[in-house]
Amino acid sequence: MDDMDIAQEQTVLGMERVLRDRRARTTVVQGPIVARDCASCGEPIPMRRLQASPGCTRCVDCMRELERA
Repeated sequence: MDDMDIAQEQTVLGMERVLRDRRARTTVVQGPIVARDCASCGEPIPMRRLQASPGCTRCVDCMRELERA
């Protein structure tokens, strides 16, 4: 193994460590990823809906339509 191989290996290991640390911080600090736009109509989901129903992916109107179908 020459100096270039060692340097490249150290760079890759360092980048993997940074990505792992960022993922850990993102999970702890930000919590789960939340949809901001309705999966059906694409309009923004109101904050009150997101707070009342964490993890929802549709606005109230589209959810009602889906439930009727």
